[in-house]
Amino acid sequence: SPETNLKQYLAGLGLQEVITYTFVEPGLLDLFDPGAKPLMLANPMSREQSAMRTNMFPGLVDALKQNRARQLSRVALFELGLVFQQGEQDIEQPQKLGGLLWGQRAPESWHAGHDATDFFDLKGVVDSLCEWAGHKRVDYEPVASRILHPGQSACLKIDGQNAGLLGRLHPEIEAELELDGVFVFELDAGRVLARPRRQYARVSKFPTVRRDLAVVIPRAVNAADIEASARKA
Repeated sequence: SPETNLKQYLAGLGLQEVITYTFVEPGLLDLFDPGAKPLMLANPMSREQSAMRTNMFPGLVDALKQNRARQLSRVALFELGLVFQQGEQDIEQPQKLGGLLWGQRAPESWHAGHDATDFFDLKGVVDSLCEWAGHKRVDYEPVASRILHPGQSACLKIDGQNAGLLGRLHPEIEAELELDGVFVFELDAGRVLARPRRQYARVSKFPTVRRDLAVVIPRAVNAADIEASARKA
């Protein structure tokens, strides 16, 4: 099935699947979705499991804390599941794909370094996932989010439409959770799973030509705008 293929691909990228509770503690949910009005259970097992999640982050971060407490130096997780949001007339249950990276970039070994995971590792996972899904027009735009770091976050757009968020958790949230360097993404699973039909083209009969170009551009210009101009030309 498409979902199984997706999970196998993410496992191949080095992420482990987790299955977390869909109901979480209200305070934790408010931390990851400020101002949200979650659906509350009428008869919860405990206060820690009394609100329906509105995004995938509470469960993933809780799984990180559990693994970190057991002295793991590297955590890479993903989860495919539903979130629950109150719509205008009914309860909406969109399917989301969430992911989390934390700790060392590579597993510990004699030839690997000890570099920490950064934003570009996270973006690399999302890029690979979009390429696997067959999406050619993928763009990243700056995003103002209360839960993501203002300088290390982005909105993912597929074919010009919003498809998710990715970035480092906001410094205030990391301080509240006593964590550091937590990178997360949440994507619209429907867009990832809706793989367009593959189209093949002939291999070029001309050899590769390499050129080095040096271009001076103001720092305020986004990389996506530069790429768009190059593709247009």
